[in-house]
Amino acid sequence: MTKKEKELLEKMSRRVFIEALRSKEFLTTEQAIERLDNRNFWNEDAIESAILEWKKAYVRRVMRKIKDGRGRPVFANVEITNEEGETVHGYMQQALFEVAHYKQVINYHVDRAQHHITEAHEYAKDLDHRYRVQVELPFPPPAEERAA
Repeated sequence: MTKKEKELLEKMSRRVFIEALRSKEFLTTEQAIERLDNRNFWNEDAIESAILEWKKAYVRRVMRKIKDGRGRPVFANVEITNEEGETVHGYMQQALFEVAHYKQVINYHVDRAQHHITEAHEYAKDLDHRYRVQVELPFPPPAEERAA
């Protein structure tokens, strides 16, 4: 399959996926799967991809569940760049950290906190714009928004 064919298939799959999961209510994963099953979404490539994604999700879930004696996760994760230059998640046991690893994990969590604060503010703005409903958030807006 050529790259163009893969891109076209991905676009078609994305459209079917979005249409199948269109709902005015929150869907559980089970409901989403049932809707996709009903649309015959799963072809051989999709099933192969789904198995790989399931394996990844399983490994991530197990790593999150394993705790040390203080109830803290044994594994930490950060975003790293792989051999292909893509940003991916990397995992490491905290017991094996050196100073640089701690700093990398701390910086990652600070960045994610900033991301979540920005997302909360964006959703609040969308809510206000769409329904004229305002919510008070327990933290100030991101710096770039305050400067505007």
